[in-house]
Amino acid sequence: MRPIVLRLIAFGPFAGEEIVDFTALGEAPLFLIDGPTGAGKTMLLDAICFALYGESTGNERKAVELRCDRADPAVATRVELVFSLGEHRYRVERVPQQTLPKQRGEGFTTRPGRANLWRGPADGEVLVAERRATEVTDAVIGLTGLSAEQFRQVMVLPQGRFRELLLAESKQREEIFEQLFSTGIYRRLQEHLTAGAGELRRRHEDLRQKIVGALSGQGFESGEALDAAIGETAASLEALDRRHDAARTALAQSQDALNAARQREAAHASLDAAEKRFAELDAYRPAHEAQSRVIDAADAAARIAAVHDRLLEREKEQVRAHAAHREAVRDCESAEAALRDARERVDAARADAGRLDDLAAELRALEGHRRRVESLESKRRELADVDVSLGDAGRLCESLRGEMQATIDRRESLRAEIGEQVESLARRGTVAAERDRCRERLERWQALRRREASLVDDERAASAIADEVRAGGEALSAARTERERVEARREASAAALLAGTLVDGRPCPVCGSVEHPQPARVEGGVTGDEEVRQARGAEEHARSVLGDAESRLAAARASLSAARAHVESLKTDVGDADGGSLAAQLAGLDEQLGELDARQAALERARASVTDVAARCESLQADLTRAEGDLAALVGRRTRLEAEIETIETELPESLRAAGALAARRAEATRLHDAMRAERDAAETDHNRRVAELSAARERVAGQAANLSRADEALARASTEWSAALAASRFADLAAFEAARLGTDALERMRRESQAFADRHRDASRELERAREAVAELARPDLSEFEAAQAQASEAAEAAAEALHRARERHDSLVSLRRNVAGLSEQAEATHAHYGVAGRLAAVAAGDNALNVNLQRFVLGALLDDVLVQASHRLSSMSRGRYRLYRRDEPVDGRRQSGLDLEVDDAYTGKRRPAATLSGGESFMAALSLALGLSDVVQAHAGGIRLDALFVDEGFGSLDAESLQLAMDTLVELRAGGRMIGVISHVGDLREWIDRRIDVVPGTQGSRTRIVAPGVARAAAS
Repeated sequence: MRPIVLRLIAFGPFAGEEIVDFTALGEAPLFLIDGPTGAGKTMLLDAICFALYGESTGNERKAVELRCDRADPAVATRVELVFSLGEHRYRVERVPQQTLPKQRGEGFTTRPGRANLWRGPADGEVLVAERRATEVTDAVIGLTGLSAEQFRQVMVLPQGRFRELLLAESKQREEIFEQLFSTGIYRRLQEHLTAGAGELRRRHEDLRQKIVGALSGQGFESGEALDAAIGETAASLEALDRRHDAARTALAQSQDALNAARQREAAHASLDAAEKRFAELDAYRPAHEAQSRVIDAADAAARIAAVHDRLLEREKEQVRAHAAHREAVRDCESAEAALRDARERVDAARADAGRLDDLAAELRALEGHRRRVESLESKRRELADVDVSLGDAGRLCESLRGEMQATIDRRESLRAEIGEQVESLARRGTVAAERDRCRERLERWQALRRREASLVDDERAASAIADEVRAGGEALSAARTERERVEARREASAAALLAGTLVDGRPCPVCGSVEHPQPARVEGGVTGDEEVRQARGAEEHARSVLGDAESRLAAARASLSAARAHVESLKTDVGDADGGSLAAQLAGLDEQLGELDARQAALERARASVTDVAARCESLQADLTRAEGDLAALVGRRTRLEAEIETIETELPESLRAAGALAARRAEATRLHDAMRAERDAAETDHNRRVAELSAARERVAGQAANLSRADEALARASTEWSAALAASRFADLAAFEAARLGTDALERMRRESQAFADRHRDASRELERAREAVAELARPDLSEFEAAQAQASEAAEAAAEALHRARERHDSLVSLRRNVAGLSEQAEATHAHYGVAGRLAAVAAGDNALNVNLQRFVLGALLDDVLVQASHRLSSMSRGRYRLYRRDEPVDGRRQSGLDLEVDDAYTGKRRPAATLSGGESFMAALSLALGLSDVVQAHAGGIRLDALFVDEGFGSLDAESLQLAMDTLVELRAGGRMIGVISHVGDLREWIDRRIDVVPGTQGSRTRIVAPGVARAAAS
């Protein structure tokens, strides 16, 4: 990065506008920034750093403190830097937050800061980032690859700090280098190793305490006492088992006897129930017989029911025929009366025939006046329309005058609103920057909460894996016990296998005897090699599972430790921030920004409305002129219409002059004429219809009389048929028939009930016979005796089972305890072995070694070696080959940390000595060399970015002339590599060495700059 032009306005000591054109110094210049103390030399570097990152070089001055106190209050502070990066040209501009006079009214207002970044030539710039200062800073970091802190360390060298670095102890130098080279990861790694070793040590102690606690909790002082107790419980189990078997056999016998007695009792109970059911059904037999008699009578009634039903139907038909005949007679009488009324109405209509002629003559006379009346009404309607138009025109004129005045008032109101909105929007940048900071803090707080929740899950996962390890230890212990048992049985089986080959009369291959009175035997069968292999495989599998679980547990705990470190780091970043308050603050800031955005939109609308209102004023003036002309024309038209109406009214009868009078009279005459004609026609039509209706009514009377005669004859025949059927039946009269008659559904239901009773009675009789046969030879038992015997046997069996269960639980508990103790012992041994490695590794990483150097300091030592190679090259040149810088390998003091201590090799004495023994001038040369070497190495470790400019802010007064010459030769060497080198100093001798300068000249109105180069001497602002 190489600066091209720096422009300052009201910045630092510069009250006006200052432009520093670095191109006037030539290509790759070595120049001096000269001026008296306090003139503002360092402020030029502050301006470059502020333009790029929004911070000063020492990061000691805040942005609001960079404004010039002597500047015009109305002039805003602003910094602009044009710089090149590779083949590209950039321009960055920053305006800090500042307090300026209000543009309207009195008082001051705080204007927010802003920033912009452009790329490209001056005549074709492209905006890269705008307005938000953080976005511009991020863009600059992305371009240069350096943060503000790294930029200050590799481009602007404040030598005072690096002199402290030269003389600092290892601890202090480690803190500075950790920041420069970002080696905190190695510090965190050694902390992680230390935490892991401590965890292993605590785990081993916990396992030992668990073993002691498990034994003492069951009352055992040692594992041997536990084994003896297990032997005793095994012997007790065998005796209790035999007792339990005998009790169970007695219980089974008593249960069988009780079951047989219950079966006999059940047979006798079944006989009692059968006798009871049969007696109940037999008592219902009389009712069943009565029901059968009712069914027989209903069947007899059903055989003659159809004849009786026909008689009833004929009676109903006779009643209907009588009713129809009476109705036909009444209709005939009504038709005769209606015909008499119709004849009277026709006679009355024919008497008014003369009145119809008079009405026709009147209608012809009214038709002669129709055209005059229509013309009069048309003129009157036109006059009314003119009156309405006159009112509308008058109101339109008044409305246009009022709207025009309101528009003028609106224009003035909008102008006032624009001024207020512009003033209120000046603080939007401040609110936006505060909102961004608040959101960033809230995001860090939320990340902390999520990481804490994840940490709980990690702890649960580690606990679950620890449970797997414990279960794996128990499984391994059980597999080992089983393998030992199988191997023991295999050894015992060897004698049994040999005994199986013995034959009487043949010698034993072991003892040679031909008699074999007691050959060896093994209870439960012989154990072979395959069972041994399976038991060993099961033990190996359990050991593999346990090893895998232990590995995963170690990894989980390492991850858990790293997660805890991350949480602590986030807590440090977040501090005492509260998510709720941050969210509320952010919501408040968002609301403020929303209000300001709404104000911005309102401002744009108001500006657009001002133009629209002005155009509306002109349009309203034109509309008003046209409306007033239309009003005058309407007044003249109304006068002409009034004269024409008066002429027409003199030609009409007075009764027809009123509006609608002619139409009303004509309508009334027409209505009367049409009504009289319609009445005559309707009367004649009604008379003809009544004549036809009377004829039809008389025909219906004759027809209904014939129907009545036929109905009487049919009823007589049906009555004779019913009398014959009743006489031939079992019924004495009609009442007996109706009493016996039942409906079809009722009769069918009674038949089903009768058949069902017969079926149940038959089944009950058969069941009774079977029950009597079942108990013919069985005496009824006394169940209480059998139940008492079974209860006594059950209590004895339960007591034996409970004693056996308690003994087995005790035995199993002791065996499980032995397995747990064995598993814990193996885990303790494995943990102790693991701790032997991890503990040593953590101790070495923490600095417990011969050199007393921890891991991070070891890495920093390698980086420092690179720095010292570059620094020694320059220091040797400046000291005429006398001094070189080295890092001390062996500890200076065994009681404190080392590894980054510096010493200087003195070629005059051939010995090395501490850097603190150098004189003032020598210390400056060593510090300058160290700073330049550190700049080279940090630049290389920052991604290989090449910085084409370097500023050294340090007084050279401690050097003699020869040392000054050598220091300047070193800077010239840097410039020869293509760098722009700027030296800030007020040492007068440097003017003789450096012929190019930027002079900072103080004054009562603020400082000014002036560039001095061969053939050039000008003020930057002139």
